[in-house]
Amino acid sequence: MFKYFNRLLYRLRFIAWGYAFEIENALYPWKEDPLQYNKEEYYIKVKDDETGESYFIIDWIRSHKDLIESLQDDMIYVKSEIRKLNENEKNYD
Repeated sequence: MFKYFNRLLYRLRFIAWGYAFEIENALYPWKEDPLQYNKEEYYIKVKDDETGESYFIIDWIRSHKDLIESLQDDMIYVKSEIRKLNENEKNYD
């Protein structure tokens, strides 16, 4: 009985959420994607004070993303090597 009641409440919440979403879209229609409105700001050129190089902010973000991805790959490799060493140690005991 308790499971049935919880399931019923979940379905009612789900339906209410759907209606609220439709009402929100009807009342506040977006003319453009709200996440794309400031896309032009990423193409502003900035100058590095230390090196004097000019670059776009989007290039700076991409370079940091690439650096983070390579660090994550290295971390995954190291974790797998540690796991192998731990398994070999257990086999010797």
